[in-house]
Amino acid sequence: MDARQWMFQRVGVHYQRCTREVAAEMFEAIVNYKRRHDGNAPSVRQLCAALGYSSPSGAHAIVEVLIGEGWLVRGGKRARYLCVPGGSWRYIGPEPDGVSYEALDAFDAICDFKQDNDGNSPTAVEVAELCEFSSASIAHAAITELLDAGLLSRPESHTARRLEVKGGQWLWSP
Repeated sequence: MDARQWMFQRVGVHYQRCTREVAAEMFEAIVNYKRRHDGNAPSVRQLCAALGYSSPSGAHAIVEVLIGEGWLVRGGKRARYLCVPGGSWRYIGPEPDGVSYEALDAFDAICDFKQDNDGNSPTAVEVAELCEFSSASIAHAAITELLDAGLLSRPESHTARRLEVKGGQWLWSP
């Protein structure tokens, strides 16, 4: 008889399963990543690297189990926005200055978005929509200005969605 506790989640026509220990390890990796990266959720490939998995499908299956069990929630319109119930983001830095009005609008929109989406960052298109800019290129220019001013950082240059706000903080209370 298997003494381990199993968790199941239906994914399509199949059921995924994992032990509670594996699920807890994955959950802890997600929480730690969000703490280190201003509330941004890790990608499945980043979870694989952190936990030593060789296959993204295995990590994805465990994330689906965590969502099915209520440990995680998909947030917003984007599938990659993983939210941790009990998590919150806030800005504790100084009032930004020395940038254009468009950049200030973008900064406020990014902070509001992160606060409403458990620390996950908006895309430039979402920033343009939130600020009612006429195009995403204005949002890109504002984000670039904020990056140059040191108010934002993008720790992983290959991804446009991972904006970290200097003075932002993601917290989780279980």
